[in-house]
Amino acid sequence: MKIRITESQLNKVLNEVGGYDDRDIMNKHAQSIQAPLLQTLASTVEVLQSFVEMAAKGKLENKEMVTNFISNLTMKIDLDVDMIDRLKGEIYLDADFKDLVTEYKLSLKRIQNYLRLLYSDKIGMSYDMTKTELIKSVLSQIESIEDMIEKMSLMFQSVHGRYRSRLNMN
Repeated sequence: MKIRITESQLNKVLNEVGGYDDRDIMNKHAQSIQAPLLQTLASTVEVLQSFVEMAAKGKLENKEMVTNFISNLTMKIDLDVDMIDRLKGEIYLDADFKDLVTEYKLSLKRIQNYLRLLYSDKIGMSYDMTKTELIKSVLSQIESIEDMIEKMSLMFQSVHGRYRSRLNMN
């Protein structure tokens, strides 16, 4: 059996990317995934940066401020992980992006587990630590995720460029 198609039909098939046959749909789908992931990454970076700045300026006046930060960051990471779980399955075209999002999620989970060891609902190692030791522990966790955050930032730039190319927006 032979199938005949016109040249314009052939071009349509060849230009179809990852199952998308409509550039507007591909654009909307990409935005609905990439925008929330980028926004949550940016807000997490802001939270981490605020702690680093407060620690550097000596504005963490007591241990309670540090444990409150730990508690808030743990909840923020919960929200980030939930969002990643919801959106990760929707990343169709970019396997490297999907893999990096998974790796980022695992990094967040590692930090979250450590923070829960430090402080969780009035228990944890923080009670046997000084304020300075606690701050250093949190800063070391922030430092441990810096490379991952940089990789995610670069990946968002790369993926954005790919979609601009796929959508002929260059």
